[in-house]
Amino acid sequence: MDKSMQNLLKTVGQFARSLAILLFMLWIGKILNWVIPAIPEGILGLLLLFFCLVTGIIQKAWILPIARIFNRYMPICFLPICVGIMQYGDVLQTHFIDLVLANILSSALSLLIIAFIAEKLSHKEEENEK
Repeated sequence: MDKSMQNLLKTVGQFARSLAILLFMLWIGKILNWVIPAIPEGILGLLLLFFCLVTGIIQKAWILPIARIFNRYMPICFLPICVGIMQYGDVLQTHFIDLVLANILSSALSLLIIAFIAEKLSHKEEENEK
């Protein structure tokens, strides 16, 4: 077997391994979704993948080949959303101020609630340390 064939087989093997890891994490996420139905299976799989990457169970190099492809073609996933927004341009124009205000207010409210909870939790930790 010549060198180019060996390189091709090595590359195909790396892609297969990285895709298998991602699909396995998604499959585990589906199983976990039976136990924790409130969280979507894709999110559970991503959290599990993140945990495995942080702890070193899975090496970054193992999933990098397929991750590069997904990152390269990710904008294609947003095309249907953009087309849908363009179809409702007249609705967006008439309710533009309402939508902007709703986004600003909901973001500010979320920020305030998270800040309040973080402050309460930090005070609890300070009391526990004393």
